[in-house]
Amino acid sequence: MFSTAIRVILYLLFTSSLLAYCIWSWLFQTGFYATLIRLQNEYLDIYFPDLTQAFLLILCFILPLALLFKKPKATEVSAQPPEGGNGVLFLLAVVALGIAGFALKTSFDLEENPQPRVIDLSQPPEEWLWFQKVQFDGILLPEFSVIIEESNKAQKKKETIYTPIIANGDDKLMFVLRSKDEYLQNRPTTIDSFVSLSPVSVVVRDAFKAQGIPIADKVYIVGRDVLGPRENLWIVTALFGLFGFFFLIASIIGTIKQRASQKN
Repeated sequence: MFSTAIRVILYLLFTSSLLAYCIWSWLFQTGFYATLIRLQNEYLDIYFPDLTQAFLLILCFILPLALLFKKPKATEVSAQPPEGGNGVLFLLAVVALGIAGFALKTSFDLEENPQPRVIDLSQPPEEWLWFQKVQFDGILLPEFSVIIEESNKAQKKKETIYTPIIANGDDKLMFVLRSKDEYLQNRPTTIDSFVSLSPVSVVVRDAFKAQGIPIADKVYIVGRDVLGPRENLWIVTALFGLFGFFFLIASIIGTIKQRASQKN
């Protein structure tokens, strides 16, 4: 029983560490996630950001399960699943469904059309701007635009244009306009948009750096297709609801099998 408790603790610690690393790697477009994206773009001429992110998140939960459900030794007569393993799955289901419920409730508490925060690009804020609606004046630089072929959530190929927006030539790039418009002109413009939770891809960053564009430590995506916080929370609700459902089903199936093996 003691060994099972140790495995449960190790599983939770290992999973938390992997999740923290994957989220950090994705948000800052570095580490293992950035390496996978660069390899896809180099050898396939297209990359799959959503699929890669989902793959890493699934690995975060699947790989540590070996700590709970390891194969019995040859000297053991029965091959019963370890005690506590199904309880951990049930606990994960409760946590995931709790996060889904909290995200759904929070989404209904948010304003549908909040007032934008006015940003001065010459004096960028130090705090993060995710989930906020911003408004600022800048200059579009379409001659430095990067056209990327990537896969969307439906895994369909699409071409997306990433255009830098700056206040003057001396400022570091802080905002990137994501669009499908090829008629963008080099002109002053006023941006009124939500800030995307998705980070600027490492492929786009590398392309901007290759053109000599200095990039700020915090760079954001804006555009007409950027989802607001309510829509992002709905996605979180769906994802964690799905995870919670699978964990719950796995826990129930594991408990039934364990009780059946004990009767035999």
